Amino acid sequence: MPKKPFISIITGEKDWSNSELFRILLSRGVECQLVDILNKKVRFYDIFHISNVLVNRIFTDELVSKHYMVIKELASLIEVFNQLSFLVVNSSQSFFFEISRLRTFLQLMKFKILFPYFKVYEDNKTFDELKFPVVIKPNCSGKNFLTAIVDSKEEGEVFISENLSKLQHDNFFIIQNYINSPDRVIYRVKNFGEFKVVLQIPCDRISKREEAKILNDYPPELLDIAVRIFSATNNQLGSVDILKDSEGKYYLIDIDATSRFQETDIELYKFNPLEVYADFILKSFKNKSVKTFRND
Repeated sequence: MPKKPFISIITGEKDWSNSELFRILLSRGVECQLVDILNKKVRFYDIFHISNVLVNRIFTDELVSKHYMVIKELASLIEVFNQLSFLVVNSSQSFFFEISRLRTFLQLMKFKILFPYFKVYEDNKTFDELKFPVVIKPNCSGKNFLTAIVDSKEEGEVFISENLSKLQHDNFFIIQNYINSPDRVIYRVKNFGEFKVVLQIPCDRISKREEAKILNDYPPELLDIAVRIFSATNNQLGSVDILKDSEGKYYLIDIDATSRFQETDIELYKFNPLEVYADFILKSFKNKSVKTFRND
């Protein structure tokens, strides 16, 4: 086993949390580099040649050509690292499930995780198989891109006709039953490796970070479901969003392989999330034998 790690943090955009993780690792005397996967000057060989740890810090972005390119580039890069037995934090499996809702649903069926009943859109007859209101969203997307809640078949047909051409050729719409949450909150469970944090976020204002609050008291069932989802998708440092319906049942509504943080989140969590990430990455390296091309 190599004596010291050399960590490549794979990114797709400039972000405070990635820069902060890089800064923390350097401050601990760890060799590391930030790698912009969209930089055409970056060669995968250069990553292989000097690295023995890969950290996936790609964020799901809006459904644009750049996002598709990032998905394909990262998927191939992570898969090669896995085959070489490199240590990969946020593995190819977690990203594989994040970028496809259909794959996620099919995987979670095996683990009896509840999620809203859905159908893949084929034609307008698909709407006849669901109860309104429904949620229409692409199989692969981010930031609620091309996503809508509609109250009737007519509304759904209009939305599809106006937006179907905006999808990439290998993407498609998924239509889900809308889960009515009496609490009007989303429970977001953040995975910090060895411990979890539960956030409560108002449903109608999910984009407003200042509305989020930490829950110290929550039903054990909620955390159990989140842990099962993390395990089923090999999600090490991501998050899941869960809703509770009027019957008290918990439904998965979203999953992220990577969590984006802002500097203000340090006050929210009462600790620096990226310090915890650094701890997890270095402990994972210490506990696992990895192959490397470097001559340590």
